[in-house]
Amino acid sequence: MKLTAKQRLFADEYIKSGNATQSYIKAGYSVKSEKVAGVNATRMLGNARVKSYIEAKMAEIESRKIATAKDPSSHQRIPTSGGQHQARTRQPEPPKSGVQRTGAPCPTD
Repeated sequence: MKLTAKQRLFADEYIKSGNATQSYIKAGYSVKSEKVAGVNATRMLGNARVKSYIEAKMAEIESRKIATAKDPSSHQRIPTSGGQHQARTRQPEPPKSGVQRTGAPCPTD
């Protein structure tokens, strides 16, 4: 799966943005108009080596997403005062009975 530097840059930009025309331009190909860039970008996406590279990279990204989702140590952490981090947790839902929590201690009889 040997690609030229421009082909690799095109493919990487396309993976990031999903916009073939802009990826073609950002890769450094000289074009006379955006329309020409679009036509050539479509052709580039049809190139077997470029297509194979994009598919392989997309599969790798998807695999990493799945692995990250399964790994609890990779969950997002938020900074707290003192430079420490805590795991982001969901806020508790309000009670369904209509009684609101005030945080005040319960009165005793």
